[in-house]
Amino acid sequence: MSDARSLKAAWAADPTLPHYTYRVEAGLAEPTTHATARSISHAASWTMTVNERIGGNGADPTPGDVVLAALAGCHVLAIRGCAVAMGVTLERVDVTVEGDVDHRGVMLMDPAVRAGFSAIRVKVHVEAPGLAPEKLRKLLAAAERSCAVTDALRNATPLSVEIV
Repeated sequence: MSDARSLKAAWAADPTLPHYTYRVEAGLAEPTTHATARSISHAASWTMTVNERIGGNGADPTPGDVVLAALAGCHVLAIRGCAVAMGVTLERVDVTVEGDVDHRGVMLMDPAVRAGFSAIRVKVHVEAPGLAPEKLRKLLAAAERSCAVTDALRNATPLSVEIV
């Protein structure tokens, strides 16, 4: 069942089917400025480093890069999915995401400075021949609503940390 109509029908018949728990594990890696994370749900892994401004190598992605990449990728996939549902033919979709961070928060220098992003901006470029501006706005609004990463960043998703 890969098409949206079949999935929605199956999920309407059994509301337990759309529920899913993603799981990722991470641990120390060498050099000491690195961590490796792997998806338990999918065959994927990532090596990350701290930002080069605070000791990283500048060659590997930072956790912040991974968050922004997840947001950009989610937007691209959401735009594609919504375009298919709306009967829109896309020629090109480019999403650029920027995030501002003050590293004093990461380095615990000032308790008033948060460690995370203070602002995130998403810029979307869509090429869809013959698509009216109003339909493009509707497409992008629907895609923004269906992007799980946007939802997680925009709304306070409950987060707990426990010692195991």
